[in-house]
Amino acid sequence: MMQKNIDVAKTQEATQKYNINYICTRIEDYLKASDKKYDCIIWWHGPEHLPKQESLGVITSLEEHCSGIVIMGCPCGEDHYDAGYDKHYWVITDKDFRDLGYQTLVFNRLDRGNPVPAVSAFKKINNVRT
Repeated sequence: MMQKNIDVAKTQEATQKYNINYICTRIEDYLKASDKKYDCIIWWHGPEHLPKQESLGVITSLEEHCSGIVIMGCPCGEDHYDAGYDKHYWVITDKDFRDLGYQTLVFNRLDRGNPVPAVSAFKKINNVRT
């Protein structure tokens, strides 16, 4: 699942080279319309863009659509970013992910030259692939 600001040509090239699928739509809409299972689902810089309860619902759906591993990443902790369409609705911490059964890694990333805490989270899913 990817946002609209991707390089479509490079994504299509990677799709063919590595035999991966990409979907460019709102993740909530796709998950409601699909029953397909994936070996690995990456939701990178997405959870913070939905209100907490919606995001938790999407995370549950991701796990239901996965037969391998779910990987997520987002800013960690205090984050009041608001650029209109790109607003952050949920301030997530590594504890939030751990409470959902995810393993986490917190690190600093640079944003406009400033270090900003970020978290990556992953969880092995044992759903049988159909």
